[in-house]
Amino acid sequence: MGKDIFQTIRNNMEQKTTEDLLEIWKENDRDQYTDESFDIIQEILHQRGVNLPPQIEVRKETQDEIHIDPVTMEKYCGVSGWLLLFCIALTILSPLVTLVTFLLSFQTAQDVAAYYPRFMTITIIDLVLSVGLMIFSIYAGVLLWRVKPNAVRIAKRYLIIFIIYAIVSSVLPLMAGLPDKIVEAMIGELIKGLVKSIVYFVIWYSYLTISKRVKATYGVQ
Repeated sequence: MGKDIFQTIRNNMEQKTTEDLLEIWKENDRDQYTDESFDIIQEILHQRGVNLPPQIEVRKETQDEIHIDPVTMEKYCGVSGWLLLFCIALTILSPLVTLVTFLLSFQTAQDVAAYYPRFMTITIIDLVLSVGLMIFSIYAGVLLWRVKPNAVRIAKRYLIIFIIYAIVSSVLPLMAGLPDKIVEAMIGELIKGLVKSIVYFVIWYSYLTISKRVKATYGVQ
């Protein structure tokens, strides 16, 4: 391993807390971290006066399955490019969209609810679900941004929950007891919104799965 790559890994590990390093050490995930990474973690923990706990046993062949060469590691390791954009989307853009959407739609919901009370109930349900999704989005984005263990797995789980929410939120308005003519007019927009969500899901889930930068930064997850 080149000195530059070794130093990059060491710098990344030294920025982590002792608790994070101990978690990585105990999980012993050779799919995510190289043998050199564990040597560095061991040295850092010794320097911090920490006794090393036992490690979980792993398959010896997993390291050969990573297929990340040193040149790729040096070139792509780090949160930048499309990965940085995704982190910004999760932690800033998505929450902002949720808040703006709520502010713009809540007054309309109050006006509609004056004639169709069930519409407000549906709006509140959707609000609770969207706020929960927003919190999960920020959590997943922060983990990716800080290169935490299992960050990619959690981001993928977020995307799965996101697409489930998109489906549910497309169906909820149809349960508000609105007249058939209004429902027919809404269906087209609901389908467009769902298609956009599916495209978003496919793009970013695929990116997290095949990206060289993701593999170089987080390992195989």
